[in-house]
Amino acid sequence: MSTKKWYHNWVRSTLTILAVALSAVASADRLLNVPVARSLPANSVRAEYLFGANDKTAKEQFLGFSLFSGFDIELRNRNRTFELGSVTADLAYNLVAPVQSVSPGISVGMLDAANNTFDGRRGFVALTFREALDIGLVGESGDFTIGAQFGSLNSGFWGASLPLSGRTRFIVENNGARLSAGIESNLVRGLNLRVFTQENLLLAGLSFSQRF
Repeated sequence: MSTKKWYHNWVRSTLTILAVALSAVASADRLLNVPVARSLPANSVRAEYLFGANDKTAKEQFLGFSLFSGFDIELRNRNRTFELGSVTADLAYNLVAPVQSVSPGISVGMLDAANNTFDGRRGFVALTFREALDIGLVGESGDFTIGAQFGSLNSGFWGASLPLSGRTRFIVENNGARLSAGIESNLVRGLNLRVFTQENLLLAGLSFSQRF
């Protein structure tokens, strides 16, 4: 693909994303690729970069914003040997936050709004259950998510985020196309180290979040 054609495709994709975002600016939080029924903290931004430790062509970049409680948008770019990276976005609305050991959170929305990834554009509904677990001195909560998606990929999905300690969590998910599992560890406030296996890949990187 020529540089000029790539640039035009990038501009077109970005404009598509912005148009959708202006009409439905919202995105629920996620595990790795599976959406969950909780939103980013109000007035916050999160940037994440993952690279393939055993495959230099594999990369994922995320940039999420939350302008006020319950409403945010996350732009992302995914590169694989079979998938050229193009900007897209995941859009959703977090209807209800989970109440621990009482009721699930509920989110609805759209994944890959610009239809630029191998999985394609699809709508989804996600339910997240939060349970108290007897881990650490004061206990920690674990999240369990189930959901369904409709469009380019019609399937169910599931995921879990389980505390190993006060700073480290085990994350496992199946987004309907691939299984991923790994750990997320808080290094300092707002900065997390993430390491995952996904199919034949080992993905590693950092996630940084900041309120403004």
